[in-house]
Amino acid sequence: MRDARAGGVDVTNSFSFTRTTPGWTSAPDLKFLTFDSTAPALTATFTFDEPVVGAPRPSSFHLYRRDGREWDAQSCTLTSSQDGETPVSCTFPSNAANALCTVFIATVDGRTVQDANGRTNPEGTAYGLYRTSAADPYQTQCS
Repeated sequence: MRDARAGGVDVTNSFSFTRTTPGWTSAPDLKFLTFDSTAPALTATFTFDEPVVGAPRPSSFHLYRRDGREWDAQSCTLTSSQDGETPVSCTFPSNAANALCTVFIATVDGRTVQDANGRTNPEGTAYGLYRTSAADPYQTQCS
């Protein structure tokens, strides 16, 4: 697994990216994203910076390619909070797994998840996956 937070090494087709944009809100913010394409479909785990309650709406979790192609999650599962964070694992169509190396942005629609106080994630919460050249460390995953 390549973990951008720890500078890890690839051992499977799983890797993660850490959001570096400052300015957390008091609502659940998307903190980082992990992909696993070892299954027949692509699983993306969207981790929020605080505990989230309720059932996530799959149609509100998206992956985009540079050419604008969009994939919506087919299903999402809220897993137990760990260290004050909540992972939401979403399964995307198998054609998204085949095109994982072309994924550029992952987004979560605003007001998709909420915390125990009813505060919802901000509109346009997004994570840019900037793989632009073979020199990029994540590009080697896709070569």
